[in-house]
Amino acid sequence: MAYSFAKASLSLAVSNSCQKSNSKVTSSRFSSRKPLTVVAATRNQDSSWYEVEDMSPPPTRLGVHDLPKNTHNGDTITIEVEAQAQDYVVQRTVLRYKLERGRYRPKERRLEVRKTGRFLYNKFLENVYNLDVNQS
Repeated sequence: MAYSFAKASLSLAVSNSCQKSNSKVTSSRFSSRKPLTVVAATRNQDSSWYEVEDMSPPPTRLGVHDLPKNTHNGDTITIEVEAQAQDYVVQRTVLRYKLERGRYRPKERRLEVRKTGRFLYNKFLENVYNLDVNQS
C-alpha cells in the first residue's frame, strides 16, 4: 500500500476493489483485492488548479488545469484542447469562498476565457461601436 502526501491537492487513483457509495470512495473491508491507493501530484508551490471555461458562444468547459496563482484578467494562457495547443485570453477570474467553522476557505477557482482571435474581434467591434456612438 503506497501513500505519499504533499501540500498540493491530491489526485486519486482508485483500484478495482473500491466501491463508490454516496459520492465517497470507500475500500472493501473484507475483500482480498488491493486496497485504495492515493497518489500525490507533485506541483510547484506557485501554481494552482483552475476550472477553465471558454465563454465564446456556446460556452464550453475546457477542464481543470494547473496554472500560476497570479493568473488574472488579460493574461494569455495556452491550453491543449483535443491534442492542439490553443491560446486564450482570460476575461474573468472567479474565486469563491465558503464560511466553515468561522473561517473563509477557498471553494472554487474558475477562469472564464476566450480564444485570442475572438477576443481581438470583440475589441474591434467595441471600438467601432464606441466611434459610432461618439459621432452621432
